[in-house]
Amino acid sequence: MSPQDENTIRLEGRFVGREDTPSTTLKCSAVAFREAEYSTRTGADGSAMRSMLVEPSLFAIGVPSDFDRYRKGGWTHIVCSQIPGEEAELRGVFPVDGDGARFTMRLVG
Repeated sequence: MSPQDENTIRLEGRFVGREDTPSTTLKCSAVAFREAEYSTRTGADGSAMRSMLVEPSLFAIGVPSDFDRYRKGGWTHIVCSQIPGEEAELRGVFPVDGDGARFTMRLVG
């Protein structure tokens, strides 16, 4: 990943058999990472089951107005210095009040 500001998000479309990687860079006012939240239940036999309640997410405020916050589109990966490991597999994009967005992800590596 090339060095970038902590409030910058890069979305990439990585596809097998395609040499170029389409990308877009979003310069936001603020970006914050939220860890996944889990619930652990213990069965009658003593075994533990762990369920994910909330996916890891990146919250951004001040997302550029020309970015469509209502659909993921062809973006497959998200890159930002706020993410542990600095990149993840993009799962979804959701609008948040005003000019904000929530990017859900699967951490890799």
